[in-house]
Amino acid sequence: MKNIWTHSNWPNFQFDSHEFNNRNIEFLNKSERLMGRIESLPDKYQRDTIIDLMLSEAIKTSEIKGEILDGDSVINNQEVRLLELKFKRLTLV
Repeated sequence: MKNIWTHSNWPNFQFDSHEFNNRNIEFLNKSERLMGRIESLPDKYQRDTIIDLMLSEAIKTSEIKGEILDGDSVINNQEVRLLELKFKRLTLV
């Protein structure tokens, strides 16, 4: 599937709502199956799998924006953010 801004009629594009709904339902079904599989893993593997998915999505999103990130830089950035969130929670209690 192409990004919407790569279509020749961007930004005045039109879409088929029926096709959109079909793809959306397909995405939701696949997401639910994936979550079921992840939830069947031991806790440590669940956490690792979710982190890998988040890492993959962060890299893909950066590519859409024209940035090229490597996995290590994204992981380091996420670790910093997670530590900040933990610190904020500790200070709010």
